[in-house]
Amino acid sequence: MFGLHRRQPSDNQLTLNLSQLDKTARATVGSKAALLGELMKVGVAVPPGFVITTDAYRQLINGHQLGEAIAARLRGLRADDGRTIQTRAIEIERLIANQSPSPRLLTAIRTAYADLAQPAGQTLVAIRSSVVVPGDQSDRATAHSATLLNVDGAEAVLAGVRHAWSALLAPTALVDWLKRGIDPTTVGLAVIVQRMVAADRAGVLYTDDPANTDRSTMVIEAAYGLGAVVTGGLIT
Repeated sequence: MFGLHRRQPSDNQLTLNLSQLDKTARATVGSKAALLGELMKVGVAVPPGFVITTDAYRQLINGHQLGEAIAARLRGLRADDGRTIQTRAIEIERLIANQSPSPRLLTAIRTAYADLAQPAGQTLVAIRSSVVVPGDQSDRATAHSATLLNVDGAEAVLAGVRHAWSALLAPTALVDWLKRGIDPTTVGLAVIVQRMVAADRAGVLYTDDPANTDRSTMVIEAAYGLGAVVTGGLIT
């Protein structure tokens, strides 16, 4: 069985509204999504959205022997063997792309998106990963998080979710998991879907200096337009 969390999820565990979340939900939705829920609870203006839980990811991976096929390709990998990691990561991406989510999971995602898109029936969304790493190391996993902006429509959302699932086992992610001694099959993934904001300006507040992890210093970086140019390191 792929991953640590092995119970069979029910419908209401496959997707959750961000407003339902707090820090106690980290194991199910990851720190990123859980903290968005905390911000909502204290009145911060967080764009509405939902999260596809780690239960949904594990339901997909554990279906039809997909987990066993992925584990077989991860077996024996070394962090210094870049060529093999690249090959196996491509194989894993194809396995995930070819795996059909259960009708229950598809319905849960489509329903959550339809609720978010009301009353227009369609809305632009952002899709982001929320990683759950054993030993509470999720804050060090942001480099392996997928981000897609201006995703339009339910089918595009489903494709974006697949991309996020695949990114968890991309080559750079696999190298990092192996270097840190983390079994990739124990890493969980939730996927955040939020309504897009047409931002004039956006930025990031780092509560410790990202250049030297100095926790006595906070750093704000901002830019015109969407914040992806800041979080992606294009503007510093």
